[in-house]
Amino acid sequence: LAHLFETKIRATVMGTAFSLASLLSAAGGMISGVCLQYSSATSVYGWLFIVGSVIAWISMAVFWLIDDPAEHEEDISGKPDMKILLRRFRESLANWNFRSFLIGRILVSVGLCISPFLAVYYQSPQGGQIPESFIVKSGAVMTIGTAIITIIIGIWGDKRGHREPVIVGGIIQVITLLIVLFGKGKASCLAAYFGIGACTAFLFITHTNMLYETCPHEDRLAHITVGNLVMTLPLLVAPVVAGAIANKYGIAL
Repeated sequence: LAHLFETKIRATVMGTAFSLASLLSAAGGMISGVCLQYSSATSVYGWLFIVGSVIAWISMAVFWLIDDPAEHEEDISGKPDMKILLRRFRESLANWNFRSFLIGRILVSVGLCISPFLAVYYQSPQGGQIPESFIVKSGAVMTIGTAIITIIIGIWGDKRGHREPVIVGGIIQVITLLIVLFGKGKASCLAAYFGIGACTAFLFITHTNMLYETCPHEDRLAHITVGNLVMTLPLLVAPVVAGAIANKYGIAL
């Protein structure tokens, strides 16, 4: 991304790309839902996985057509020096602005750890006992939410910065969680999945660009690396903790 697109258009390009990808994912989800609805045989899952694998191979082949400027640059950096790398890590983490970003990113991401449990909740009596085929179609609505929001916040971020979209994304997340907490039935299911898709868009576009642009030194690779390292542990633990809580107390209040 950094090699191909300059900062002033990067979020817009990312938003457009993720939006198109999400729309295609939505189409795939709808097709899968229809297949599940009209086929009682479990073999349909196998055929869907085969089709998905073929599409994945085609997508990887397309990337060979991209001309990456980085391939034409002479690598004069040599092997990374661990002492220099650790020093860059410390510089990044010593930056108050970056620490604030990491804390906010972790908290927002932890809030999305309930996403895998939406299907379980809405298929339960508390959630309205919605059929599995409808849940799959709702997953398509989630990707539509991502498609719509990614373009909006991509353009918004390039024109006004990414702080305002981050705040709006947090508000949407709270609303989505309230829908799950107090809602049941198909309308609630669709709204919840749409909201999760919208929140995911903010992680794709806004948070990713903020990670790139909060680098306080010239070594952005080290900055991105330490940022991902810091975020990984709590984001790995959060779904496990949420699953343990769901097992002990149930999926609904």
